[in-house]
Amino acid sequence: MLEPNQLNDADQAILDFMSQDGGRVTPSFLEQHIDWSRSYISQRLKRLGEHGHLSQPATGLWVLEHDPRDN
Repeated sequence: MLEPNQLNDADQAILDFMSQDGGRVTPSFLEQHIDWSRSYISQRLKRLGEHGHLSQPATGLWVLEHDPRDN
């Protein structure tokens, strides 16, 4: 699990959006709402997933499991 101080600005924006919008997103959808490219968003989603904060139940779909800022 990541600590809050290990999150960058993109991670914060992704988590903010997911926590306010039902917790399910795709990189393409996020790209329309936050100021990063889809490829960079995909990288950050993957990193958050590798640390157990997100799951990926289907290709391209990410679900918020645990917000590291809610320790």
